[in-house]
Amino acid sequence: MRVVRPDKLTLAALEATLRAYLAGRLEEIPVLRMIALTPEQLRRRARAFARRLRRMCGDVFQVRLKDSASVTGGGSAPEVGLPTTLIALRHERLSAHDLEARLRAAEPPIITRIEEDEVLLDLRTVAPEEETLVLRALSSIAASISG
Repeated sequence: MRVVRPDKLTLAALEATLRAYLAGRLEEIPVLRMIALTPEQLRRRARAFARRLRRMCGDVFQVRLKDSASVTGGGSAPEVGLPTTLIALRHERLSAHDLEARLRAAEPPIITRIEEDEVLLDLRTVAPEEETLVLRALSSIAASISG
């Protein structure tokens, strides 16, 4: 019986990740780079993102910054949160669930969470070079609602 048998590409990726980790080149490992972001770095990025979103979409979305915590997942520390600044979005005609579904249906899909009728975006999980993709998706949603 064969449970797991990784292919050559999987083994090569694992080897590259382990070599970077052992050499102390943690910035080469995306998840560790995300975890290492400071609250101030995230706050600056969130402010800049919110400004760009307002410029692109006007007042279609209610946008505010919200201090919160990023959750790194289950495993050994499921309850440990990392301080972050979230971008909280609302729309007067779309429910949070509708906005979240439209973002999830975007290309590429944008994964958010919902709390208190707001769609929350954590830039810790968005690489700086991916921010434009998120802004374009939100702009497209805004245009489809307005037009």
